[in-house]
Amino acid sequence: MPWLRVACYQKEQDMENHTLTIAAIIALLILAVAGTGEQPGVLTPSEPVLGEDSSQSAPPPTPPAPAPDVPQVSPEDRLLLARLIRAEAEGEPFEGQVAVGATVLNRVKSPSYPDTIPGVIYQIDSGYWQYQVVQNGSINLPPTPTSLAAADQALRGDDPSWGAIGFYNPAKTNNPWVRSRPVTRVIGNHVFFR
Repeated sequence: MPWLRVACYQKEQDMENHTLTIAAIIALLILAVAGTGEQPGVLTPSEPVLGEDSSQSAPPPTPPAPAPDVPQVSPEDRLLLARLIRAEAEGEPFEGQVAVGATVLNRVKSPSYPDTIPGVIYQIDSGYWQYQVVQNGSINLPPTPTSLAAADQALRGDDPSWGAIGFYNPAKTNNPWVRSRPVTRVIGNHVFFR
């Protein structure tokens, strides 16, 4: 069956051609990247490759430095902050959601409030919950991807509230105390205050 031998030979030739083509592309990519010389993390021909010498090991990763004055939080506190952001600011602009998270962190840093995220969120002062969403139970809704991203941005130190310790929606409250506070910003439907 000569036709079968020709077909098998042709398949072998095709595989060799593809292998050579792939090898050529990889070689060109390596040369192009190595030729730049200034790319961090890219091996140049003069650098040893990990694994070639068994005495070498990868250096330990360096954790990113925390932003100044940003409390280090547990995964549970991160989720709690994200749940509060969802309950208080879902539907608000992303910047406003980050600002809501920042007000919680500003309270954590203030000597006038509890020094933990749960302490701030679940605080009862003069018989009132600090956040209505705790009282009505919407704090228990799971966080959304957006509220998690807003919590993470606030935890990294972003504060679009400009140092506010609270916020309110003027259409939903006529509390004279919050309305008497100095306003730092208005974002979406929320007024942020000190």
